[in-house]
Amino acid sequence: MRKTFRKSFNQLVNENKQSLLRDKKEIEKIESKIEKRHDLLLEKNKLNTAIS
Repeated sequence: MRKTFRKSFNQLVNENKQSLLRDKKEIEKIESKIEKRHDLLLEKNKLNTAIS
């Protein structure tokens, strides 16, 4: 009987990254999330500067 090989966390993360990079729809989802986060941060900074 073979002993099962346990992958490290970093190996799992790298495999997940590679599978996401192969899928165009997933890339688009990630990009849209980044854009939304960026827009929210810009709005927050504008509000903070207006208050100051």
